[in-house]
Order: sequence, then C-alpha cells, then structure tokens
Amino acid sequence: MGTDSSSDEIDLQDALIKFLLLVKKYSVIVVVFPVLGLVGGYLYGKVAQKFYQSKMLINSLYLTEAYVDVLGKNFNEMHQFGGDSLLAKSLSLPVSEVSKISSIEIEAVGKEAPQRSFAVLSVEAMVTDPAIFPDLEKGIISYLENNAFSKTRIDQRRKALAEIIRNTNEEVQILEALRTDIAKGTFYERIKGNVSFDLTMVNSKILEMTERVISLQNDLINASGIQVVEGFTMFTKPVTPNRNKLMWFGILIGLIAAAMLIAILEIYPLIRKAQTKQ
Repeated sequence: MGTDSSSDEIDLQDALIKFLLLVKKYSVIVVVFPVLGLVGGYLYGKVAQKFYQSKMLINSLYLTEAYVDVLGKNFNEMHQFGGDSLLAKSLSLPVSEVSKISSIEIEAVGKEAPQRSFAVLSVEAMVTDPAIFPDLEKGIISYLENNAFSKTRIDQRRKALAEIIRNTNEEVQILEALRTDIAKGTFYERIKGNVSFDLTMVNSKILEMTERVISLQNDLINASGIQVVEGFTMFTKPVTPNRNKLMWFGILIGLIAAAMLIAILEIYPLIRKAQTKQ
C-alpha cells in the first residue's frame, strides 16, 4: 500500500509539472485570452443598453387581490402587444417616455393576511431612463384611480362621506344653538320647566362632533382609495448590465478559449504524426 501511495504522489507531481510546463509554453495565450475577455466584458458593459429598476408600494381600499392580478396581466399585454401608444394612453404619458419602459409588474403582497381591509400593491418597473420614474408613478396612480372598477367605488364613497359630513354639521349647528340658548336662559323660558343642562357636556359633544367632521373631511380628501406608501426611487446605478459580472465572465470565457486553443495546438501534431505513420 505504501508503494501505491508513493506512486500516486509521483504521478500527481508529474501531472502538475507537465501542466506548469504547458502553461509556460503557452504563457502568451494563457495571459492574452483572459485579458481580452476582461476588456471585452468591460467594453460591452459600457456600450450595452442600461436598465434601471425601482419598486413602489401602494395601499388600495377597493382593488381586490384578484383584480390586481388582472391589472398586472393587462399591463404586460398592453406593453407586449398593444404598442407604446396604447400604454401611453392608459398612463397619460407621452409615447417618448413610454418607449423607455422595459417592463411593469403589479402584484398584491401579503396575501396571507385575509383579514386586512385593504390591499397592498407592489409595482416594479424596469426602464432605460430613471428620469421617467416620477412621471411613471403619477401615470400608474392615475390609471388605478380611473379604471371603472375603482372609479365607481370611489364615487360611492365620496357621496357617502359628503352626506355624513353634511348631517354631522347640521347636528353641530343644532348643539351650538342649544348652547347659546342655555347660556342666555332662553331655553328655560321656552320649555317653562325645571330642567338643567350641563354646558360642559354640550361643549364636549360639540368638540367631539367637530373632530369627527375634520376626520371625515380628511377621509373625503383621500377618498381615492389609492395611497402611495413608498414611491419609485430614482436610482442612478443600473441593475443590468452588471459590469463586474461581465468582466469576470469575460475572463472565464478567455480561459476556456485559451484551454481549447492549447488543446488543439497540442493534439493536432499528434494527429498529423499518426496520419503520417499510416
């Protein structure tokens, strides 16, 4: 067993020596080809079309997760088959900006929380010019707010909130009139009874209802049902091409090409020699 182990070590050493001699013999090829691959990867990274990616998160009170999936599919189909003009019309953007959009993906996130009363949408866009992200964000919000499904529900909510605000304001006016009558004493004269009212409770109720009106008015302002949680970030570094990866890939291709050329240069003379003997 000792002899076999020693023989294996000698064979390994011989193989290593032959390999190093081969590398030395073709050192120019071994160095030049990876360097060419490195330079090629760098240059390709410089001239290749650059793509920038960003993500936006949106809350929606009306869009169901199923409808969100349909919207995402519609966006992809408009972009792939409808041409830039159709997508530009949907997003209210010029065709020159839409032509810079590579892809838009819309999906609902957090589907594991069915008890939630709103949907969270993730919108991921890839473009060739990051400067269009602000306009693209506005266009997507406008599209979500003005589609038929959302618009009907938004109108219904606005009408309901406006009616509640009107009724609450009327109640506040009645309470304010009551407070004035109590303060002046006309209330007691009118009812001609031994009834007492605590003005503190009346004032507290007026304050409570006024706060409710303010809250309802804020709800009315935000009744679109589409709120941006986090907008697109205008990144300046492209996600693709990745120049570092391209350079390493170029080196790898260069090494493979060098190995193939060396193999051909070594094997070809042997083939010629064998053919000559025949």
